[in-house]
Amino acid sequence: MEEVKFRMYKDLPKRAASGGIEDLIDPNIPKSKERPDTLYTVPAQEILERYHAPYIMEYLSLDIEGAEYMVMKDFPFHVYKFKVMTVERPSQQLTDLFYDHGYLYLAGNNEDGQETAWIHSDYQAEIDVVGGVEKAGWIGGRSTKWMTIGSDRWAKPVVDDLRLKMK
Repeated sequence: MEEVKFRMYKDLPKRAASGGIEDLIDPNIPKSKERPDTLYTVPAQEILERYHAPYIMEYLSLDIEGAEYMVMKDFPFHVYKFKVMTVERPSQQLTDLFYDHGYLYLAGNNEDGQETAWIHSDYQAEIDVVGGVEKAGWIGGRSTKWMTIGSDRWAKPVVDDLRLKMK
């Protein structure tokens, strides 16, 4: 369990329904004047065990406003697997972690590609990867503004985090 400062954006109409962990909020977005609340994190494994999650799950959507790596760095990949995941703006560190645990970059949602799709290599043959990506209108097998793909579609991509270039 870790103590974090969490800030909501109630005073910013365009971001009113969102918030994030204070230390992880994108520095390029406007800051809220709301005071942060002190909250406590719970390890993912504890939640999965408490609710008797299966060891193999079909899908995970990971969109937690910059805290993706914080949550996944201690994830028990040796116990649980997701066949497919979508992850918002993964860092290179998170991309490396996924590749270390058998996940492959599948596609980006558009030319910006900040929403990314991943497949675990154990299930690659089980899922119509190319057909599913094309049917969904996502961009697979080529670079987006967020991810640079080499000549091997399944090799680890390089994250082109535009926010890093703005600093």
